[in-house]
Amino acid sequence: MKVNLYHDDLRDCPKGFVVARTIEEALELFATKNIRIFFSRP
Repeated sequence: MKVNLYHDDLRDCPKGFVVARTIEEALELFATKNIRIFFSRP
């Protein structure tokens, strides 16, 4: 199962995503979960 990762330290996490508030949290999720990659522009 793929996980949608949302990396943001301020905004609320969108529905359907798992939030990582720090780069350390994001790296841990990449190491332990099957992450789906999305890119968005500010």
